[in-house]
Amino acid sequence: MTKTNFIFTGNFYSIIPTPKKIVEKIDALSYVEDQYFNWGINCDVQKYRLDSNQFQEIISPYMNSFFEQFKDYFANREVYVHTSDVWKNIYSKGSYQEIHDHLDSELVGVYFLNDLDQESGKTYFYNRNQAEVKKFWLDTFEFQTHYPQVKKGDLLLFPGNMLHGVTQHSSEIKRKTVAFNMELKYL
Repeated sequence: MTKTNFIFTGNFYSIIPTPKKIVEKIDALSYVEDQYFNWGINCDVQKYRLDSNQFQEIISPYMNSFFEQFKDYFANREVYVHTSDVWKNIYSKGSYQEIHDHLDSELVGVYFLNDLDQESGKTYFYNRNQAEVKKFWLDTFEFQTHYPQVKKGDLLLFPGNMLHGVTQHSSEIKRKTVAFNMELKYL
């Protein structure tokens, strides 16, 4: 029997490819002085707050292009990235990110700074509604976990309420991403 992914789901995400030339710019962004995080005690990953103004300057054209397709729906809104919520994640061998959400954010973005190999930690989405489904459906239709296929230069966008995490990183090559929270602000 062929397995089908997510036959019943409310989850969604978008992958926005960007030119590889901006990867180096984002990878070189400055760290800010305040490196306090009020989250992350249940994970094992190096994280560094970045200058959000520099980040927004680089990523804005791609975000604007993405939201252009929704211009009829967002006619009275503009999009901005939280000024304090842009950070770089570096996963060494053994690192992982526990399952979590960003309930205070409308959208979350993850920008991938390098290609991943078979031993790299993988970003995943976890279906919070799986407890309402019998084992047959879980096993047959893979309700529990979904792994988006991403590569270097991809920008992954998804709603802040989606449970997500990163599996344990087993590669000797460090996995690097930049994550950020985003809101839609009314004009």
